[in-house]
Amino acid sequence: MDTDATGTIQASFAITNNDKRCGSGYYSTRFLKALPSLAGGLADLVLTDPPYLVDYHDGSGLSIQGDKDGGWLKPAFAEIQRVMMPGAFCVCFYGWNRVGQFMAAWKAAGLRPVGHMVFVKGYESGAAALGYWHESAYLLKKGQGGPTAELHTARYPAMVLHRQHAPSDTEAGAEP
Repeated sequence: MDTDATGTIQASFAITNNDKRCGSGYYSTRFLKALPSLAGGLADLVLTDPPYLVDYHDGSGLSIQGDKDGGWLKPAFAEIQRVMMPGAFCVCFYGWNRVGQFMAAWKAAGLRPVGHMVFVKGYESGAAALGYWHESAYLLKKGQGGPTAELHTARYPAMVLHRQHAPSDTEAGAEP
């Protein structure tokens, strides 16, 4: 994320085509003005971490532009879908407690959820009923059809045990 001259934090996006960066920008009026200038169907992957619609303010008073009102969601994802190639993917982080608004915008744009990812952070960024130790993203696809083989080639990493968990013989690798 970047901070502009007024101290407003702006979230970024990246668009790729065959491992080449095609564009970047901000979820702001600049973003919504920049996307229409890009050719349709050029991106094979869009990675975005937009504002989560939670009206975030840090301890020093910085806020995130577009984080209070989701009026930009549907126009932004309509443009993202337009610049995506048929069958292309979008990885979109989102506010877990605003998933309904994000899902509605994605579906209205013709983007279909085909996977979900959770990234564990090394710190707690907040707490309510549970601590916030993670960031989540949906894998969205433009068009129909199943996932491609490339999405299934990664091996699942070995389970890392919690420090208070004593592994059983089976978990430790012993024969059952």
